[in-house]
Formats: sequence, structure tokens, C-alpha cells
Amino acid sequence: MSNKPGRKPTISNQTMTLADTEYSYQLPESTVKFEVKCRTDFDVKLAFIETESSTNYFTIPSGTSYWEDEIETTKTLYFQCADAGKVLEIKSWQS
Repeated sequence: MSNKPGRKPTISNQTMTLADTEYSYQLPESTVKFEVKCRTDFDVKLAFIETESSTNYFTIPSGTSYWEDEIETTKTLYFQCADAGKVLEIKSWQS
């Protein structure tokens, strides 16, 4: 993923302390692009609506990442993992 001139990157590591528990992360203001992945080889459930990371989600398969670009709104990510203590790595770029 390239970084266009004038964009500021942010990195956040979110520990999912408990298994099968929803956690959230609000992307910084002016985020135009983000990428998320689990630091270790575990699937992560990701949703964009609170309380839906166990019912209305999509899976980021182990060993892969998910990204969106050309976004123009601040989003909150809701996520969980079936195994405790895993870390979700989040990279975002702000205009």
C-alpha cells in the first residue's frame, strides 16, 4: 500500500484480551485509508456496527489483511477473535 504525499500514517495495536468479546477502535479524524490484520495466525471477525461482530460480520482470514481506501468518513471498527490475547494491527492514513 503506497503512501501518497501529504498523508500522515497512524499505527495502533489493539489487544483482544478476552476471547469472543467485541472490542472497538475509532479511526482518527480525516482517515482516508486503513488496513487491519491479526498479528498472529488467527481469524478476526470485523463489523462496522456495534454489537454485530458476532452476528453480522466478515472474517479476516488468518494470515491476510483487510483494507479500504478512498473513504471520507470517520469509522469505528468492531472486532473480536475466538482466541484470547491476540493483537489487531491497524494502520490508517489521514489527509
